[in-house]
Amino acid sequence: MSHALTRSLGAWHGPRIARAGRLHASPARHAAEHVPPLRHGERLHMRSGEPARPVVGTDRAFYIRDENGGWHRTRWTDIASIGWSHVGRCAEVRTWSAPSTSAPIRVGADARFMAFANERVSASRLLSTRAEILPGVIGLVVALRDDDDGVIRWQIAVDARHVVDGTAFHDACARLIDELRSLAGC
Repeated sequence: MSHALTRSLGAWHGPRIARAGRLHASPARHAAEHVPPLRHGERLHMRSGEPARPVVGTDRAFYIRDENGGWHRTRWTDIASIGWSHVGRCAEVRTWSAPSTSAPIRVGADARFMAFANERVSASRLLSTRAEILPGVIGLVVALRDDDDGVIRWQIAVDARHVVDGTAFHDACARLIDELRSLAGC
């Protein structure tokens, strides 16, 4: 049947043309400019953003192109929260290392990329719970599996007004993590 259709439609390819010189080098170069330098074993899954500042999502991190043309990498496990700003029509990302009072990283991404990013951040979290660290000091305790090496990392986020410096606070955090580690088995 397909042979009969092909014959009735005529040739589906044109005559061959011999070309001297290189074929369209610019599309390949253009595509390479929008792909960050991925790490070994890292796979690209999603692209979004504006042409001047693209956003690329992989299985381990997301990359944002900066003003100088370089790429900034943020691992999914480094993200404390990610949300959508209806006013700015962009994603707002907060990392564990940034203080809660600092401005979030604004990413010009669409809803598909946001869904992908939320799924990747959720997939890296093994446990997330609120717990009392010291009397009157409540923190968010999160166990994260690092995609790079599979190691489980624990984070405790405490409101800035409740941060207590000193060994008593650090010892209480260590005891809480040990208790949750034994209960969760990770």
